[in-house]
Amino acid sequence: MLLRAVSWKEDSAMSTQAPTIDQAKPVSPESAREQERLLLTTQARRGSAWFYWIAGLSLVNSIVISSGGSWSFVLGLGLTAGVDYIAREAAGSGLVMAWAFNVVVCAAFVLCGYFARKERRWAYLAGIAAYAADGVLVLAARDWLAFAVHVLGLFFIWGGLAALTKRHKLQLPDTVTP
Repeated sequence: MLLRAVSWKEDSAMSTQAPTIDQAKPVSPESAREQERLLLTTQARRGSAWFYWIAGLSLVNSIVISSGGSWSFVLGLGLTAGVDYIAREAAGSGLVMAWAFNVVVCAAFVLCGYFARKERRWAYLAGIAAYAADGVLVLAARDWLAFAVHVLGLFFIWGGLAALTKRHKLQLPDTVTP
């Protein structure tokens, strides 16, 4: 089965032919740079969004584990899940301390996401280091699926940092070399 590009001609009749090179509009260098900046901004924002997902799903995991559930989201933090399982056995004040710890850890990831959105490289780096350390914990626990998701998350977060770095380089004024 072949798919054809569908475009509208100026007279509103539908055409199934792709535009030719002659019909393509030239793009100015400024326009091309702006499009690249927008693309890089989007990639950076998507990378920073991972911090929010990690924090949110970790809190959901804490609720599930604390209430006796036997399932959890694989994207969550292994550290908070481990604390929850220990606290569930301890009950009482252990549960309160576990919740306080989990809220602080998740708040740190939310702050990484917030400052990463504000284009702070240190926030990406701190979040990457923390999530990588958590990845080592899930690897030590031999949770292979959680480890694979950590690697995937780190890949996309790193991609966000790389996009941010590249976008900042595009904004530097052009220097003239003799």
